[in-house]
Amino acid sequence: MATGCEFDSHRRALVTRTLVAGGVLSSGMASLLVPTPAQANVKTVTVSLPGPSGGISIPFDLASALGLDVAEGVKTRLRYVGGGGLVIQDLDTGNAEYGAFGLPAAMAANAKGPERLVGIAAYDNLPLYSLLVRSDRSTSIRRIADLKGRKVGAFSNSLSSRTTSHQMLEFVLRSANVSIDEVDVIATGQTYDSQSAAFIAKTVDATMCDEPIATRLVKEKPGVELLASGNPSQRIPGLGFLRGFLGTRRSSITADADTHARMVRMLGATLTWIDRNPTTRWADVLGLSSTERQSLVDARARYGRLHRTDTKFSRKQLAETQSFVRASNQWVEAVQTYPIERMIETRWSGVTD
Repeated sequence: MATGCEFDSHRRALVTRTLVAGGVLSSGMASLLVPTPAQANVKTVTVSLPGPSGGISIPFDLASALGLDVAEGVKTRLRYVGGGGLVIQDLDTGNAEYGAFGLPAAMAANAKGPERLVGIAAYDNLPLYSLLVRSDRSTSIRRIADLKGRKVGAFSNSLSSRTTSHQMLEFVLRSANVSIDEVDVIATGQTYDSQSAAFIAKTVDATMCDEPIATRLVKEKPGVELLASGNPSQRIPGLGFLRGFLGTRRSSITADADTHARMVRMLGATLTWIDRNPTTRWADVLGLSSTERQSLVDARARYGRLHRTDTKFSRKQLAETQSFVRASNQWVEAVQTYPIERMIETRWSGVTD
């Protein structure tokens, strides 16, 4: 699906008929996919997010496909962009009411000012990033330190915001005593097609990507894994931060409180559905190709739970997020003193230790 496009209603109808015929959805669940007369006036909102079918977007892809948004009185238009920096840009310009992206990107943007973003729900379990090397470079790039002087891909920034993947890349490089200034960072987008194209065209020597895209790139051999943040044997201290969260503009917190509550309930219902269903069913609902389907199944088998089971913010995860962002932005004084709690609103989602 092209960047910036909305979920295709004709595709939703086709998927629905297929799922009912195949017994994947009951007729009762399928009825949620078609608005009833009482639901005809639900509020339509735009959610800006990287995707589709990436780790960040999957809960929202599923909520839209299953009709869990309409069931809570909101109709979500999914606007796919190339990274968290562009999500922030959409929120700033009014192109979207909500953003689903990396909390570190939002925290860094708030710290630098103006302080305009707020998180209303969490949904990621662990940040599953992989640093992949182009296959034909795998013999010369065996360690992170070997990336010095190379072209390395990261998700698209905006002019004023840095994506979580960019911060992640800087954090990982610093762990090997390599400065971000010692590599040439190339914007690669956040889809399989854009990442694969960067390898095939030899635009990059390595790239930072997320799951399940990383699993597919390795399986189809354009890339070779150098580091996986979710691999316990490769775990770098500080990488337990919260990535995927649902954010909105601070100015809307009071005025749109009812809509925010509905969005959080929708996300919570989707996380419950994800937890109770096998990955193959996710793939059926999303209408994934056989290759996309297998990559998603493999990623979940490798890492276990990809998403939280509820929308509560974890105090421990927030603390790790603050530490990660400060470590990734050591030269920015405002980031070093910005408390992450100032941008978290828990009235609808709740909080846990």
